[in-house]
Amino acid sequence: MIKFKLETKFVNREKFLSAMCQNKMVLHLGATASPKTEQSIRSNKLLHAKLTSVAKKCVGLDIDKKAIEIAKKSGITNIYFCDIEKSTPPTKDTYELIIAGEIFEHLNNPGLALKQLKKIASKKTKLIISVPNSNSIKNIARAFLGYELIHPDHLLHHSHHTLKALLSRHGFKIEYFFSYTNNNRKIATRIFNQTFNLFPQLAEGLGAVCSIND
Repeated sequence: MIKFKLETKFVNREKFLSAMCQNKMVLHLGATASPKTEQSIRSNKLLHAKLTSVAKKCVGLDIDKKAIEIAKKSGITNIYFCDIEKSTPPTKDTYELIIAGEIFEHLNNPGLALKQLKKIASKKTKLIISVPNSNSIKNIARAFLGYELIHPDHLLHHSHHTLKALLSRHGFKIEYFFSYTNNNRKIATRIFNQTFNLFPQLAEGLGAVCSIND
């Protein structure tokens, strides 16, 4: 048994990622935000479009071919098909930043995906990965009420330690953790989310900024 310290900073995920992408060469995994691609594009909330607007160059990858076609019909032409568990991402460019947001909880074998990413990462590349937080206070509260609220396609939730262990096992080291919450305009939820400034380790989303482990 080990005692693992949960040092985390709470961020606005969209602003945080946009700042990190500023004038960088970016690879964005899960870029279509499927299955809400069309809805996100119509409401100008597609994260990939926002990251593309601030990056030097942003290449998106996704496994959902239908969602990629929806994006193309809307004028978003920089998203390509790739199964990250089976294929190495395109290496025409040297990526300074790789963003893997909310995809690892869907994968059958996240270790294989990390091996593919390491093939295209340099020592200067930063990997940003984000996943559902197993220690989320919302998860704990729901458990007390006798139910679980979860995406039907999710296979796992991570804690700080298990995320670090997964990344370390496949050649990445964590520089720092961050946490975030999903956007919600309800006043009660917004007030509740303010508590995460004091207790960031309890937010619903957990992320890490990583680099290759020498």
